[in-house]
This record gives sequence, structure tokens and C-alpha cells, in this order.
Amino acid sequence: MNRLRKRPSPPASRVRPPARVAPALALLLLCLGSTACTEFEVASIVLDLRILGMKTSPPEVIIPVEAGFDLGDLPDVDVEVCALVADPGATRELAYRFTACWPTQYQRCDEPERENVVLTGTANGGFATLPDPEGGDEALEACATMSSREVLTLLVLDQAEAGGSLESVAADILANGNTLDVQLELAIRGADQDASALQYGSKLMRYGLPVPESRTANENPLLEQLTATLDADGEDGPGEEGEPFAMPEGRCGDVEPVVLAPRAVLTLEPQAVEDARQDYTVVSFSGDVDEFTEYLVYTWYATYGSWEREQSGGPNDFVSDNEPPTDSAWTAPSAAVVGDGLEVDLWLVQRDERGGQDWLRTCVRVEP
Repeated sequence: MNRLRKRPSPPASRVRPPARVAPALALLLLCLGSTACTEFEVASIVLDLRILGMKTSPPEVIIPVEAGFDLGDLPDVDVEVCALVADPGATRELAYRFTACWPTQYQRCDEPERENVVLTGTANGGFATLPDPEGGDEALEACATMSSREVLTLLVLDQAEAGGSLESVAADILANGNTLDVQLELAIRGADQDASALQYGSKLMRYGLPVPESRTANENPLLEQLTATLDADGEDGPGEEGEPFAMPEGRCGDVEPVVLAPRAVLTLEPQAVEDARQDYTVVSFSGDVDEFTEYLVYTWYATYGSWEREQSGGPNDFVSDNEPPTDSAWTAPSAAVVGDGLEVDLWLVQRDERGGQDWLRTCVRVEP
């Protein structure tokens, strides 16, 4: 059921033991007071294999039942799950596996006594092959297809056995806001690496009961384009300083990149389609039906440079009700990093608050 789809051209914090505080503080002071440390790794700069986003299409399916629970009511819908993967630090194929399971506390499908459904076939331990995301002939994504009825039947029966009855599953669904979630796990590594190098990501696929009756299925919030404004060194950019222009969509090597000078600043503004923010209804604790409008969150990544905001968008300010900024300014790397010239991949991942996602990729070339 695995497919490669062609695209058009946070961990929990930990408290360090007291014995390690002094050495860490000493290292920090050394970095601040000298040139011993020049740069810390940040989440928005992609250096090696990373899972940047995961989405399902559709992101939600409504189960057409008004009350109770029956396996015959499970929807016969195929769901495509895809991952945005970056691997700029190596030239290699990747091996990946998608697995579906009942949601777990640690977001892993690794409980041996429970039903785990591998979506990428049974050959090679369930792993499919993805060409090099940066250097392959085509820009491809890691994808798999899930048969909703087949997978849900297995997982619901497994959960019923664990909980004692189908009624216990129905109670879980009601307690989860009239929603049945399926956890989709991605495991990925270099094709020539062993299991110790695996990286994991997870995504919930939602199946909702029509409660309230006005409930409609979520849709992925589509991105239309990414516009940019050159804030500095306008003479080296694609247009006059302050004049917005559309960024090319695609990876470096597939599109004509925007050419900038070192330390130039691009302010990037996402343009979602008009109906990307959906209205939706929920039943409150008091039994009333409340209506909300989705907000969108944007996460920014690049292989070099730095971001003014690693994440933008989100809910309105609680006090003022002002909308948060959705843009972010990217600063090109210095001349010392650029050398004779450097191509930089940039990614934008757009999410809504109900699990929908979309993304795009663009390219900049920095020249001295």
C-alpha cells in the first residue's frame, strides 16, 4: 500500500542533574566570552535527516452513525498519509515504514501484545524505499495508503479485547469528544543504516461521530503560495527593495532560485487559499453547541541562515484579540559561510488546530 507521491515543481523538556549544571554553565560562559562556540543548533535549521511534517488526506472522516457503535458503520474510505522529509546532510536513499495502531501515550506503535498494522507492505521488514529527497531525479514524498474499514476493524476489535467489550470502545470514543483516533507512526532511516538510526514521527487520523449534527469533517488547509519582500540589499535581489514577489515552489536544483547577497533579509508571508480556515462546532461541557473558526500555525525551516520567528500565526491574543503575525524574516548566512555561492532550501509547514496540514518548499541562492 506504499506509494511515492510526486510534488509539483517538540521533545519533552528535561531537568539536568545538579552535578551537570556547573559544567554546562561554564561552557555557556565560555561561549559568551570568546569565539570558542559560534553557533548552537536550533530546531529551524535542518542539518540532517528530519521529519518536518506529516499529513493525512483526508485529515478527518465522519462515521455516519447517530448513536451506539457497530463495525458495519465503519467508513470504506482510503486515507493517504504522507511525510515531508529532509536529509540535506547526506546523499542516499531512505528506508521508511508506516504503521497504524491504537493511540499510545508515547506516540509509538511498539506494543508487541497489541495490533499494529504495517501500511508499507511486508517485504524488507515493512520498509519501502524513498529516493534521496535532495538529490534524486524527482521530488518525492514518503506515502502510504490506509484502508479505513480494514484497519479500523482490526484496531477496534483489538481495543475491545483489551477493554473487555465493544461497549468500552464506544465509551472511549464518547470520552474523546465523539472521535475515534488512529495513530500513524513513521519510522525512517538511511537505506544502508540499521534500526539504531531510526527516527520516528506520528500523526493522528481522526474518525468522528456526527455529534453535534452540524459537525463537518476537517480538510487540510491548503497553501497557495509564499510571497517575499526584500528588506535589505535590494539591488542584489529579484526586485526593488520592499516590493513583494512570489517565491518559486520546489527544491533547489528543480527551480530557478532567488539570488541574494550574504546577510540579506527576506520577509516571507504565507498565502493560504481563501477557505483554508474552516468554521467548526463542538459540544461544550454544559451541552451547548459552540462554533469556532480555525487558526493557522506556520513553522519555518531552512538549511542555513536564521529566522526571526521559528513559528508564526496561532490563536488571537487572549487580552486584545489581535491576530498574531503570520510572517517570518529569514536572514541569509554570512559571506564566510557562503564562500563562492550557496543554495539554501527553505520549508514552510502550515497546520490548523484540528490536525490538518500542508507545506511547500522553496530555494534561495546566496552569492558574494
